[in-house]
Amino acid sequence: MYELNRWVQARYRGHALEEGRRWHSTLGAEEIVRLDKVIQLQNQTRNGYNHATKQKTKLYLANGEIGLVMMTKNGWYDVVLAGRPQLTASYSRRRDFPGGTGPLELAYALTVHKAQGSEFETVFVVIPEKCRLISRELLYTALTRSRKQLVLLVQGDGLGFLHELSLADRSETARRNTRLFVSVVRESADVVPFADYLIHRTLKGHMVRSKSELVIANVLFNLGIEYDYEQRLPLSDGSGAVLPDFSFATPAGDRIVWEHLGMLSKPDYKAGWEKKLKRYQASGFTLGHSLFTTEDDAGGGLDSQFVRQTAERIKGLV
Repeated sequence: MYELNRWVQARYRGHALEEGRRWHSTLGAEEIVRLDKVIQLQNQTRNGYNHATKQKTKLYLANGEIGLVMMTKNGWYDVVLAGRPQLTASYSRRRDFPGGTGPLELAYALTVHKAQGSEFETVFVVIPEKCRLISRELLYTALTRSRKQLVLLVQGDGLGFLHELSLADRSETARRNTRLFVSVVRESADVVPFADYLIHRTLKGHMVRSKSELVIANVLFNLGIEYDYEQRLPLSDGSGAVLPDFSFATPAGDRIVWEHLGMLSKPDYKAGWEKKLKRYQASGFTLGHSLFTTEDDAGGGLDSQFVRQTAERIKGLV
């Protein structure tokens, strides 16, 4: 971001920059000069001036406030603040930027985090095609900074990944959810529990709960088998809906289900599965034909060969 700001400054403010260098009136390592756009980086109280009352005053500046350098004189720089046109805050080259960095920096280009809380008439948002830091919340913040015009500069040939970023399993907030205040997050059997520890990203791009499910999902992906993860499935026995770990559509439109049983050693988990199995069977699902299961062993291990064999059997049915 530093280099991008310097490039914009040199490209569009080059004359002012050269003049500032000539008269030794630049501020900090970024060589901030008169009429440069800047951002406040700290919460602090500064000396200022009220041009309406013609009086000196104390100003509280918040981290992220945007301003414009209006005047430079004898090593002092006055910055007019966005939304407070009658007020200027004063900065000293010697006191505030002793090592080249200080409470201000150029603001021609901002990260989304620095821009949150601010609004602008026109915003250009640069979105890389592959970036592990992008979440649904970050994208939302970026897209809501403009008041009038928003321009998207998107890397790559397609825009499909933008839709994926809007999905719930790309939510950073959901991944931070905990069981601290409730006994269980997954309280309803027919509500997709996006917040319930979706922590492993598959090759397909969605999140799963366990390493075993991660292995299964990646085997399915590598075999080219289309699947849905935890998609709501109403049962025909009238008992409501279930959320199978993996489900598949046959050419006839029927559903095939794959459940991974990771904690059968726990009595309550085993009892829950036996109850769920009866519901499946009452709705016409049969083990080995339309219902498949895999299990973790006593040590939590997974038989990858059996996983692949199960996936190949399902591939022959869909």
